[in-house]
Amino acid sequence: MVKTPTFEDQRLRAYFSHVATSLGALKDVRLLSVAHMVHNSSIFLPALSDIAPVALLLPKPKTADSDIGREIRSQFPGLPIPFDREWAKDANKVAEAVSQYTAPKDRVILVDIGGYFAESLDEIVALTNDRVIGVMEGTENGVQRYESECERRGLGQYSVPIVTVARSPLKLPEDYHVGSGVVFSVEAVLREQAQILQTRSACVIGYGRVGSSVAEVLRGRGIPTVVHDTSPIAMAEAAARGFRVYRRLDDALGASTLVISATL
Repeated sequence: MVKTPTFEDQRLRAYFSHVATSLGALKDVRLLSVAHMVHNSSIFLPALSDIAPVALLLPKPKTADSDIGREIRSQFPGLPIPFDREWAKDANKVAEAVSQYTAPKDRVILVDIGGYFAESLDEIVALTNDRVIGVMEGTENGVQRYESECERRGLGQYSVPIVTVARSPLKLPEDYHVGSGVVFSVEAVLREQAQILQTRSACVIGYGRVGSSVAEVLRGRGIPTVVHDTSPIAMAEAAARGFRVYRRLDDALGASTLVISATL
């Protein structure tokens, strides 16, 4: 049975088609793409292939065997073994996949969501004779993995560029919607317990992009909200935005009857 595309599906396809047409196709470039197997990926991945073909799809483990996952995987080549962090950390296996799924003349970009190649990237580049020319990372969590690995190994930077959309100003509306979704879910859980959100005072642990959005949504709903973060910069930003901040976690917890953790 063929599903009829919804209006939102058609809108997204039109948008992605416009972006792909505007950018144009990249010559002799192939993508190895890590992706959630969710409905939007069935629209996004074909559009991505219009810019540069997805030579290898690496489904995120928790969504790989879903119905939509199987549908998407039928459109793209995939590994015969489950993709996971252990596989991605093995530079030899990744280099072997690059050799198997791309032509020798192809340059390769790793499209990542979650920092899967943070520990193996430089070795992958070397093993593929510099054919891997960079990483496009889509999540803040992933960016921090790459940064942490650089710091751990004492590297100034990787041997290829890491480009991220996670810190683009265009992501700010998405972060706010994520915060709204978190608060909506918390309220639904409380309702199941015959409680209401407005009777609570909240503590948000972690004042990053999601945590700050959660805190703003809670305050907008009239919920007294305090913030704790291990980063002095994040604490200063929260204080500048009018939140009461606590340096000690136990003090923050003691001032709250609802705790939301927005940490990695």
